[in-house]
Amino acid sequence: GVADVVLKAVRQNHRALQHASAALRADPDMVTAAVQMSYHAFQLASPAVYDELEVVRAASKQLLACKGVAVSSDEEIREAFRTQPDLLVAEAGTHLFAALQSTLLSMPSFWSAVVTHDPSCYVLLEHGIKADLEVALAAVKQNPACFSEVPFAVRNDFNIQVAAIKQDRSL
Repeated sequence: GVADVVLKAVRQNHRALQHASAALRADPDMVTAAVQMSYHAFQLASPAVYDELEVVRAASKQLLACKGVAVSSDEEIREAFRTQPDLLVAEAGTHLFAALQSTLLSMPSFWSAVVTHDPSCYVLLEHGIKADLEVALAAVKQNPACFSEVPFAVRNDFNIQVAAIKQDRSL
């Protein structure tokens, strides 16, 4: 049927996914096949698959493989992105970057390490990750300008305010 034709097409060229029906762009198997060709296909998929762990995992592995990083486990994916956060920011694309935050990379300790390395990543994080005290504190300690990005729910935390003032007395 149509699904078989589209599957053959996405296995040859990930861009074929953009011409698939909405239902096929929401099919995890179809999207996995496309992202195995190119992680860029994730941007063409339906938001319905953004929380599908297998799809996110396949896209992440493909992105890392394109950059010469071979990974086989979720822990290796996390470690690769932790040590090379520029791949997340510059390469993943907005949809995959957001999906990673809610699936494979949902641990605050991961994002604390990332923003400690590169505080400019903080502004790109999803609200729930930004609102984590550990992540917000790590960002503000590195760059007080991040204070303005800290969600109001945690901005009044004493430690975050002290860290911001220590770094920038004009706050």
